[in-house]
Amino acid sequence: MKRTTIVLSSSLRQRAKQAAAARGVTFSELVRQGIRRVLEEPDAAGYPVPRPIPLPRNINPPGDLARNLDDYLYGPIGSSSTRARSSPTGTTGTKRTRRSRR
Repeated sequence: MKRTTIVLSSSLRQRAKQAAAARGVTFSELVRQGIRRVLEEPDAAGYPVPRPIPLPRNINPPGDLARNLDDYLYGPIGSSSTRARSSPTGTTGTKRTRRSRR
């Protein structure tokens, strides 16, 4: 295990200490249980929280993978791989749009 520092308000820290004592576990174990629970819960939309997918060791991803991930996954904008969808107003738009890069 690795030691980690977190910053809590006094009231939250006190409540967590009391909850840990009531459950008969250490404060650290209570924090670990809480983190595990959050990671196992679905998000607000009901989808499971994504977990990292390990890559095989022999794969060398391109240097611009992070910057152009959408293009690698779905093809460049304007290519035939992007599908048009109809909006509630009846207009048609592309399924994805390029985000501005900082």
